[in-house]
Parts: sequence; structure tokens; C-alpha cells
Amino acid sequence: MDTKQKAVLKSKLKVYATLYRKAEQQNDSKRMNLFTPDMDLNAGRIIAGEKTIEEVGEEVFELMLKVLNGQMTKNEALHYYATMDIYCLGPVI
Repeated sequence: MDTKQKAVLKSKLKVYATLYRKAEQQNDSKRMNLFTPDMDLNAGRIIAGEKTIEEVGEEVFELMLKVLNGQMTKNEALHYYATMDIYCLGPVI
């Protein structure tokens, strides 16, 4: 990944982080759907009441099997192999 691609991805992540925090604060699942092109699985549907923990757990397991059998994750498809830090407020221990 060249520096231009990294810069684009970083700015995209900053915008997404802001949108994600707003959507999370408002429990807005429609806004969360904006992230689907870059997200392999949205476990936030549990909090939104759209899916149960068991249903999302099944999806995670099925996705894990697909990836183990060669399906690329969205980050791999984007050639983004650096770590992704989750933004959190307050001290981290």
C-alpha cells in the first residue's frame, strides 16, 4: 500500500470513527449500515435488537469457516494489513 492509499484510508477511518460514535450514541442502526462496505460483520445488531447473541455467534462461526477456507476479509481485500485501533474514551489499561 503506497502513501497515497494510506492517507486516503486514514482520512476515511477518521470520518467513519466520527460517524460511528454518533450512530452509537443515538443507537442508529441505519447509520451503522454505512459501515457495511468496510465491515465483515456487524455485531451491533445485537444491541439494536435486530439479532440475538446466538444468531450473531452463528454468523461469526460461519464467517470464520469461510475465512479459514480462503475467503478474504474486507481488510485483506483492501490490502490493509496494519493494526486497526478501536477509539475509546478515557484511560486504557
